[in-house]
Amino acid sequence: MAPPPPSLSCEAFLDSSLGLNGRLVLRLRADQGLVAAHHAFAVLSENPQSTLLNYPVTGTGNLDCGTLICWVFESFQFMANITNPSSVRLDYSTAAQGFDITRQMLEARIPTLTEEQRLGTGRDDRPGQANTLIFAIKLSQDATVDGEMLVRAPYGFTFEEECLSFVEVSESATFGPKVRFPEEFTVWPANVLISQCRGVDRSAHLTLTFQAGAMLKQNELYIFRIGIKSNPMVTPTFNRWIVQLAGEASEPIEGMTLWAFTQTSVEPITTARDRTLAGEVRTQNPLKFRLRPFNTIAQNG
Repeated sequence: MAPPPPSLSCEAFLDSSLGLNGRLVLRLRADQGLVAAHHAFAVLSENPQSTLLNYPVTGTGNLDCGTLICWVFESFQFMANITNPSSVRLDYSTAAQGFDITRQMLEARIPTLTEEQRLGTGRDDRPGQANTLIFAIKLSQDATVDGEMLVRAPYGFTFEEECLSFVEVSESATFGPKVRFPEEFTVWPANVLISQCRGVDRSAHLTLTFQAGAMLKQNELYIFRIGIKSNPMVTPTFNRWIVQLAGEASEPIEGMTLWAFTQTSVEPITTARDRTLAGEVRTQNPLKFRLRPFNTIAQNG
């Protein structure tokens, strides 16, 4: 991954000449150039207020991406300002598939666990460790049709490629063996089967199969647990999780802070090497250490 250029700027505007309602355009300008390499960037955005299904389409356009919503990428030799790029294009324009705009779930969160529940489920928030997380979700409409549930983690987390054995929904085991199931939650129906789980980097794709008469009811706070292959080494800057199911998506779910020291530093009085003569008192160099542990250290700890 190439490092970001030192003088990269980003601007957005609505281009009314593109389509009936115009199109939002994002322009990145690199005053000192952009090397030909693999680049990645992220921006904060707001989704449309209406739902929209990004269904497959076929077309003859040069920028056809295979779905209704396409994100188009272009590069130009010169850009005078945000609305005035040069007419000389560099790379051939390309397009990437967009995503559905879905209904919002009524509720979605990562429940706070007791110490007994943490031990029973294998919860481990230390950097780089395998972990397990419990999610609570509440749908706005009944779900009765086979489909996929998506769990997307913040950057840095990874799922097992074959993750079915790391999924738990039973009343007797979700919060750990011999740990009482909390009354505020609804047990996942036994006739709604999670038949497959495929992990791809920070995303887990779970296949749901509804048996005859089965459903996930609206306004019920269902619980499931899923394993994490590894935590990141530092808490992600944008620490939010997403769950999608049955045409609904959660609001970004606040993630946990990793159990690691923060605000650490070592400050010396001097950095000069010691040249004290033999037999003389050596020069002392006081060091100031600063650190902030995440967990409180108990007495005798």
